[in-house]
Amino acid sequence: MIPKKIQNTIWFNAVLLLVAVVLSLAAYRAVRQAVELGQEAEDGKKKINELAIKKQELETKIAELQTSEAQERLAKEKLNLKKNGEEVVVVVPDKNLSETKTTSNSWMIKVRDFLGSLFK
Repeated sequence: MIPKKIQNTIWFNAVLLLVAVVLSLAAYRAVRQAVELGQEAEDGKKKINELAIKKQELETKIAELQTSEAQERLAKEKLNLKKNGEEVVVVVPDKNLSETKTTSNSWMIKVRDFLGSLFK
């Protein structure tokens, strides 16, 4: 049999080992959580910088659109408005141009079909 003194030592060492394992796990979790929080903080700072840049761009665009020149340009572009005495020129695509393209394409198709029928 094992003497009483040694049994106490084994139990003591086992409990001590268990406590050490539990503390190690707790420390590992705390370090991992600290690293994750640091990464989240970095991501948050990047997002803040991106949003600040976007805010600045939007404020610049708002300031630009509040000028009378920009409002006039937008009215012309979007609403097709014009000033009194101003002439507007509208460019209409030429229908003959699109027909010649169709004709040239059909001519090429006819040639291809003819050559294809020769070599069948």
